[in-house]
Formats: sequence, C-alpha cells, structure tokens
Amino acid sequence: MSKKIISILSMLLISVSLVGCSEANNSNLPNTQQNISATEDASSLDIPVLDAITIDFETATADGEYVKADYPSEEWTYIDTNPLTPFGLIYNDSSEDFATNISIDIPKKLPQTLQEVSKALPDELQNTAPGLIVDLCEVRKIDDEEIIYTELHTKLTDEIIDLLIQEGRITEELLEQVGGREVLKSTPETKQIMMVVEQDEKAVTITGSYQNDSEQEPVLKAMKTLLQTIDIK
Repeated sequence: MSKKIISILSMLLISVSLVGCSEANNSNLPNTQQNISATEDASSLDIPVLDAITIDFETATADGEYVKADYPSEEWTYIDTNPLTPFGLIYNDSSEDFATNISIDIPKKLPQTLQEVSKALPDELQNTAPGLIVDLCEVRKIDDEEIIYTELHTKLTDEIIDLLIQEGRITEELLEQVGGREVLKSTPETKQIMMVVEQDEKAVTITGSYQNDSEQEPVLKAMKTLLQTIDIK
C-alpha cells in the first residue's frame, strides 16, 4: 500500500496547483516566456491534434463518485478506496519501487477559457510547487474536442511536502505510514502527463504519473481511453 501512496503523492501536486490556477483572473494572467508551447490566439493559429485511439481492446467501466469512464482492463486496475484520490488506476506491470498510476481529480469550473488557462498554468504550477518543471503546455484537439495537454516532471522536496500538508492533501500520520519525509524525498523523479477536459462547464484533470519512458505508451493509451469515454457527473 505504501508504494501506491508514494506514487500518488506526486500526482496530487497537479490538483493542488490547479487550486491556485483557479484563483487567477483575466487581469493577472502571467506572461509565460516560452520554450513552453502555449497557443496564443485560437482564432489565428491551428490547434495541434492529439491522435485519438481505436478502442478495440478489452475495457471495463469505472463508475466513481464524480466521473464515469472506461479503461483498458487487462493492463490497469481501478481503485476507489484510496484516501488520496477519488478516481485512480494502477498499472498492473508497475515496478516494485513505483506504482505507475492515473488519477482524475474532482470536477471544478474553470475561471477562464481553455486557451487562457493554458497560458496561466505553467507559471501557476511551477510557482505553487517548487520542484515541479513544466516541459510543455498547450491546447490540443482530440476528436474535435479541445483539451489542455501538459507534460511535466517532479521531484518531491520539503517545500512540496509542506504544501501538500498545508492544502490538507496529506497528514503527518500518513507521512509516518510511508516512512517519513526522507523516504518521499528519496523517490526518483516522476514524469507526468496532464489533460484538462471540460464538459458541461465542468472540468476535470486526468493525470498520469510514471518513471520509466517505456511506460509512457500504456499511460497515454489509458488516458486517451478515459478521455474518449468520460462522463462528468
């Protein structure tokens, strides 16, 4: 159980940071200097396409408290009892040291359009969570639906752990259960893919966390399956 908790801690940084992003308004959107890709004007620039997948494999339906979606059932296990996330998947072929995982956060209303949020998001994430680096953030289109697509990597630090405690995401008791701060800080850097999708004015964040590059493909496969079948309640 501790392995799964450790892996999901990194994932929770996304939802913590989106709380800060939700407080941004149109008058204080940060100017993101980019090597980070963010579409500046949806009316004048083409939106990159995220290729959809053909769901011709075995799936199961996970019906959580906030969302309902399908996932590749032969590769992933659905968890609905984890105290850290309302909707989670664990990769069945995860290593002994890290449980590759996907989570879906609680639905919320976005304060601006997807384009505006995508411009604010890199600075919001990096300012809110020291140790988190955004490599790419842009609006993409999948099956004619616009989403925010973000790639980032994270190393757990004392500042991040303090933030998680401050936001009420974890407790000192939970820290002790997983072996304390030093155990968390010793975990290798985590790579993450984040997709924000909006449906009926409610948005959810789908976040995949992994360490080995070989696991990126199954993570993307599962995330696209969730994205293409999701029903936000």
